[in-house]
Amino acid sequence: MRTGGSGLLVRTVLPAIRRPPASMLTAPEAEASMRAFLNERVANLSGAMGGEDAELRAALIVSSILGLTVARHFLHLDAFAGATDTDIARVARPWVTTGADTPPGHHQFPAATEAD
Repeated sequence: MRTGGSGLLVRTVLPAIRRPPASMLTAPEAEASMRAFLNERVANLSGAMGGEDAELRAALIVSSILGLTVARHFLHLDAFAGATDTDIARVARPWVTTGADTPPGHHQFPAATEAD
């Protein structure tokens, strides 16, 4: 997946999980539904990315976007008050593409050590 595809990811996944059910952490049915939805996003993204650790990289990207969604739409962090979806996609693109565009067999960050 190249940078253009990652921009599409930010523009499509963010709106799709913008309004997760507030009960997803307390109601087993809502939790199962959200887990299935997010697992499907991870599977689709990892399949498109391919390469080493694709599933883990995809899970980190999807989880990050979910965290962004919660911070923006549920916790209403001040920094997001004036931000449009376009602003969010533009600023988020670099950290999404860092994980999405890593070529197979290459890491952009030093390997973790046991001390980490």
